[in-house]
Amino acid sequence: MRTPKVHRALLIAIALAAPPLAAQDPPPIVVEGLKAVIRSGIDTAVAVWLRGSAVQDDSASAAQITQAFAKLPAWFGKAFDFEVLKTYLLGTHFKRTYAVVLFEGGPMFFRFDYYLGPKGWAMQHLDFNSDRAKVFPEALLPP
Repeated sequence: MRTPKVHRALLIAIALAAPPLAAQDPPPIVVEGLKAVIRSGIDTAVAVWLRGSAVQDDSASAAQITQAFAKLPAWFGKAFDFEVLKTYLLGTHFKRTYAVVLFEGGPMFFRFDYYLGPKGWAMQHLDFNSDRAKVFPEALLPP
């Protein structure tokens, strides 16, 4: 009977074509920071996201991010959840992750760029905006 061999060959082809799961997982530090936004607020999240980066001890860099959140209108409310939407592996040492933090008044869209160096994942770039088109590439936006 040829059917099991065809199914097995098809499953093997699909498995080989699928990207490795690790490529799709965000750096753990991204998720840790997103959880911190919900639990403790943006100050704690920024400290997590900057851990291990070149600006880890630069209070001006952290303040620039936290001040942008302080400028959110009151109706935006508190963060209550988040979703990691997509992570891309760019080479073997660089990941870009797209996520959304859900606030009572609406979503905030994030793009994280992380580099895997000798000491672990370190943030290279963080971008966020309530306008998804300013953060997400066209491929992630519905038509």
